[in-house]
Amino acid sequence: MEPVELNADGRDLFASFECTIFRQRWTRDIENTIRERLADELRLDPTLSALGFIVEGQLAALIVWRPSAEDAETWEIALLATNRGFRRKGHYAERLKRELLRRAAAAGVLVVSSEVHRDNYAMLDLNTRLGGSMTSAGPDHLTCLIDPAVVPPPTYESSDATPRPRPQA
Repeated sequence: MEPVELNADGRDLFASFECTIFRQRWTRDIENTIRERLADELRLDPTLSALGFIVEGQLAALIVWRPSAEDAETWEIALLATNRGFRRKGHYAERLKRELLRRAAAAGVLVVSSEVHRDNYAMLDLNTRLGGSMTSAGPDHLTCLIDPAVVPPPTYESSDATPRPRPQA
């Protein structure tokens, strides 16, 4: 399964997206953004792009990004989220981030940037596995920078997302 381009026509998919996790308050903000504003933002902002996986008629995960306004060689991820019902069922977030990094490398982009909450351990782990470096972005967030040209290979088969054993150190 390949990710699909998302646009303002995905309003119904966005409206039913659920990613809020108890005691992870930033997830509520992300869910509200997806449900209430994403379709309009995609319609109004031609620099904003989105990809997602649609599984059984539901949006399983999505990634949204744009070129940096300050640096033409940087893309900024606005959000990356997995629907609660699809967590740990297909490496959707990792597959989307890898696809974005592949596209960035093909476009000659030198850096893909994202801001991650300090307590979002799953995303911090993913960024580390993808070769990201983290710097502080205030009391609650870290900025992650990834060079799309040097991303390590996945630890799963990309064609079907079946986990592979990780190499032993």
